[in-house]
Amino acid sequence: MNENLYSLAFDLLAKREHSEKEMMEKLLKKFPQQKTGCQAVIQDLQTKGYINDLQYSEHFIRYYAQQKNKGKQWYLQKLLQKGIAKETCETALKEYFSKETEYESAKKALFQKIPSVAHLPPYQQKAKILLFLTSRGFSFSVAQDVLQSETFSNFS
Repeated sequence: MNENLYSLAFDLLAKREHSEKEMMEKLLKKFPQQKTGCQAVIQDLQTKGYINDLQYSEHFIRYYAQQKNKGKQWYLQKLLQKGIAKETCETALKEYFSKETEYESAKKALFQKIPSVAHLPPYQQKAKILLFLTSRGFSFSVAQDVLQSETFSNFS
């Protein structure tokens, strides 16, 4: 195996976790003529547990869940863009998101949006908030549940 490939891979992993696709892209960018070597290095790193897409997905979800009020669909889209298999994404999402967790996150997002629509009539508020929540990755049913919650009716 090429020592330069391993060196670069470990340098990248020392900074943060990478998905298999991200690692492949970064290795190929630096060593474009060594695709077979890159694949072998990644395979070896996966075998040793240094690259694990499920673990990467779980950490990604936990990290962003603390900072953003987004729904499952947002996380699924971001992880798919990073080259994570759909089944792996769904497994990671099931670990973190329950219906209650997503509902609470949607409620936080709702409270962020309320000041910007407070001047509108109630039917326009609800339409704008429904669009806002679904665009942030919440399912239509979760968005509707939050809109119909007692908490929201206090702001209408």
